[in-house]
Amino acid sequence: MAYVKNSIMLGSGGGGTTITVVANYSALPDPTTVTGQFYWAEASQGTSWLPGSLGGTYYNAGMYYSNGTSWSFVNVPYQATQAEVDAGVNTDKFVTPNTLAGWWTNIKTLAQTISGIWTWSNGTIFSSISSPAYAKGLVFYDANSESLAYYDDISGTTNNINYEQSIRVRNNTGVTIPNGSVVYINGALGQNPTIALAKADDIATCEVIGMATHDIANNSVGKVTTFGLVNDLNTSAFADGAMIYLSPTTAGAITSTSPTSPNFNTLVGVIAYSHVTQGKIFIHPSSPIALNTSLGTSNSVTPSQNAVKTYVDTGLALKQNKPDYIKLTSPYTLASSTSLQKLFNVGSGGAGAYNAGANRTIDFECSFVLSGLSTSSGNISFGILGTAGIATIAYTHIGRKTSTINGAGANVQSAIATTASANALVSANTADNAYYIIKGVLTTSTAGTIILAVATGVAVSTATVAVNSFAEFNDIGADTLTATSNIS
Repeated sequence: MAYVKNSIMLGSGGGGTTITVVANYSALPDPTTVTGQFYWAEASQGTSWLPGSLGGTYYNAGMYYSNGTSWSFVNVPYQATQAEVDAGVNTDKFVTPNTLAGWWTNIKTLAQTISGIWTWSNGTIFSSISSPAYAKGLVFYDANSESLAYYDDISGTTNNINYEQSIRVRNNTGVTIPNGSVVYINGALGQNPTIALAKADDIATCEVIGMATHDIANNSVGKVTTFGLVNDLNTSAFADGAMIYLSPTTAGAITSTSPTSPNFNTLVGVIAYSHVTQGKIFIHPSSPIALNTSLGTSNSVTPSQNAVKTYVDTGLALKQNKPDYIKLTSPYTLASSTSLQKLFNVGSGGAGAYNAGANRTIDFECSFVLSGLSTSSGNISFGILGTAGIATIAYTHIGRKTSTINGAGANVQSAIATTASANALVSANTADNAYYIIKGVLTTSTAGTIILAVATGVAVSTATVAVNSFAEFNDIGADTLTATSNIS
């Protein structure tokens, strides 16, 4: 079919039939002059509803044929509608470009319905969807986070592009690792790193890699977010913006309290939204630091020194260069009692308590002076209180109980003790002053406090620990330690 001005040619190659186009029926030529030819009237003519008996005339728009004497109207099919095509009821009408005038809009709608995506000339537009049904490989615009997202082979998780980074891991711990657990890498299996619950009480378990974003069953592959947002957690125990750290007491858990020595200070991230079910944590783990980062507390340095405490890796454990230290700057009066009681009243808890980890080797030293003792015959005993489990202990003590602190004198005594309970330092006598130096080492079985303690043989309300009495604690390493790396 070819189109030329005021005519239509049916066929090709110049051998087709030409149909002349005219305005209406009145524009048709005398049929006797164009026998056997076709004409096309573009518009109808007359009044279609007026009967011929009343003088009405009506001529259709369409095709007319000259039989040599008159014009015959050829009743050709009309143009089909999109609805007729969609319904499958069209049998005798033309399907023309106008029939499919809305095809592009319909195709876009269909594509959006099927896959949530359609392509435009200058890019790809994804439908905004809130939590669509899971299908591996589905890419969509996440209406919840206002970001492009996709589903991988792990159902129940959404990968929000540019919101997070994650790695595939394997759990072979023997139990399920719950959603929201903090983990570290402890090996590899099947080209995937293996993970376990992290804990801040040991250098081997405190190197956090990230947080599990779903329950990871034993002997299965899962996903851990190493950087970015983890959603739909219970963060109601924390304030918005709170820094969170790896817990030293509960494996895989977080805490808003910065762990102190001898535990390891590992930053996990920040609370992005505090909520019971829709909480968000921004994960950005840091390397662990085995120190108390709060200046002004025990084992700290002052800001003017422009430094933080230094720790040296001995090869077996992280050892502090600087021990934890206690010193009295004012006299401390003991309670009137013959039972063991704290020797120092300083520190954040007022008991001079050292916070020890489990299964540690700790050496300690103290020097103290007592005055105002009873003049009735009595001895002085030393022991250890607190909540830490003491597995082994040995210490040496030397000193005297005398009426004169300064200068040479009798009754200097020394001995070795191997128990944490009260041990007499001196034979009973009536002297009202005493001074002692004690140095020893102990190992712990459970974490807790260690409190150096003293007892008087006779209860008195005037017994006082003098200014500059002091004690030091030094965490050497694990309780199995036999030698540090520089010992051969």
